[in-house]
Order: sequence, then C-alpha cells, then structure tokens
Amino acid sequence: MTAKKRIGRPPKAKEDRKAVNFTFRSRGEMRERLQAAAAASGRSISEEIERRLDWSFQQEDTAKLIAAAAERAIKSYHEMVMKELAKTSRWLPVEKPEGPMLSDLARLIPSQASSEQSADTPTESASASTDKEKDSK
Repeated sequence: MTAKKRIGRPPKAKEDRKAVNFTFRSRGEMRERLQAAAAASGRSISEEIERRLDWSFQQEDTAKLIAAAAERAIKSYHEMVMKELAKTSRWLPVEKPEGPMLSDLARLIPSQASSEQSADTPTESASASTDKEKDSK
C-alpha cells in the first residue's frame, strides 16, 4: 500500500500560518447580526468576530490598567494625608495601622502612678479654689 498523495499545495508550517480555525455555536440571530456588521464594515464574518473579540480583550486590559492606576492614586493620597496628619497630631501613625495602636493610646491616658499621686496630694488649682471659697464667705 502506498500513501495517498495529497492534492493541492502543501500546508504551511505552523509558525507561518496566519490564523487558527475556531468552531463555535451561537444562538439564532447572532449569525445574522454578525453578517450585517461584517457587511457594514467591509470585513468577512471571521474578521468581524476576531475584531470584536480583540476589542473585548482590550476593554478588559484597559479596565485593569484603570483599576491599578486608581489604586496607586488612592494609596499615594492616603500616604500624603497620613503624613500631614502626623505633622499636626503627635499620636497618629505615619503608616496605615494594621490594628489599634495601643502604644499611641497609652500616651493619651494618664498613667496609674500619676493619677494615684494626684489623688494623694492636692493640686494648686484645688487649693486655689478652696481659698476663693473662704474669701467669698
């Protein structure tokens, strides 16, 4: 048995081929819409399908780029605001905190030793107020 000789030109190498064939199913009027769009643009149905698929992928890529740029802008703005707040308020952290900053809160709450000492010894303002009360009587 000899191999049957192929009729026509020999096939191109895979890397030299321009396109790959796809077969897909679509719902009723899709073919008619593609034919109308292809005729209006002067393309074949295959070219119209390829153009529309390429456009949808470009839209996805653009959306990803916009989202990444927006995320960078928000992060940059957040860092700038936090630095400005850190200049005006001594307890705000410069970087975004992951959780409550207990060390910062501790500075705002008087320590137990200083509150015990103030309870034992009257302050000048307390003694001054008692002096004013005596003077008014």
